[in-house]
Amino acid sequence: MMFHRGSPDHRPLSELEILRRRVKELEAAAQKHQDVETLQRSLHECQEKLKSTFDASPDAIIITDLDGDITECNKAMVSILGLNTKEAVIGRHFSTLVVPSDRPHARQKFLEVIQNGTSREVEVSLDVAGNRQIPVLTAGSLIFDSKGVPASVIICAKDISQRKALEEENIRLATAIEQADEMVLVADHQGAICYANPAFEKVTGYTRNEVLGKNLCFLESADHNQDSCKAMWTLLQDGKTWKGHFTTQKKDGSVYVEEATISPVRGRDGRISHLVAVKRDVSEIINLETQLRQSQKMEAIGTLAWIFTQVIELRKPPLISG
Repeated sequence: MMFHRGSPDHRPLSELEILRRRVKELEAAAQKHQDVETLQRSLHECQEKLKSTFDASPDAIIITDLDGDITECNKAMVSILGLNTKEAVIGRHFSTLVVPSDRPHARQKFLEVIQNGTSREVEVSLDVAGNRQIPVLTAGSLIFDSKGVPASVIICAKDISQRKALEEENIRLATAIEQADEMVLVADHQGAICYANPAFEKVTGYTRNEVLGKNLCFLESADHNQDSCKAMWTLLQDGKTWKGHFTTQKKDGSVYVEEATISPVRGRDGRISHLVAVKRDVSEIINLETQLRQSQKMEAIGTLAWIFTQVIELRKPPLISG
């Protein structure tokens, strides 16, 4: 049945139009509701991923309000502090996590975040359970709400205790090399000197700057050292350590004998990156050994002379008294 506008019985058509419009409105509302649900699901998934990433981060992280009170932290922060639960961290002022001597500096950096939105990395030590301290590298940044208003602060802390321990070990090693009685030279893989310790300067008379860039064998240039240098380079190129003696000339022209141990150092890629030479002046020792051998030789000659004399005496005819 069809109805046309203007006819007496047009009412059913009007009601149909109303129903159609209502259906469209309901469909639109349903679609909108579905879109909202989809957005809510997506938002929930993002929040869960963010939470998982937050907790899985190897770096310790806290979130504070604008006054510095901690509102959230991740598992790494709980672990690095030597605590058992997040509740032991949440609610505290962030500065209480830091050793007392570093707190003024930490507060100053927090104000820098509030004023500028971020701060440069700063090294502080965390006050850890068991009266321990752990050095960390920290950085902070503002978090804004949907209206662009600052809402909170996120602070990340990276444990650098291993790096600090390595730095301290390197300092101790460098100090030991600087103070060593033995001469120490470090060269690149081609033999160009890049370091010489004070003992080398003292023995040879050359300053560190004078030998930088020179070849390891620049002092061993005499003809009788050529074979030793060739043998040395052959071993070093094969990744082996060379040990031997060189007759070496000092800056003033005087000559001495050095005992040397030269070893290759490999980089992370397995290739030889540097050469380390440890040397010592053994001229006096060699002279003493020479004197000892000479003394032993003379002693042996003296002994032989005495024996020879005794033999001659024994061969003489006996005197007949009479």
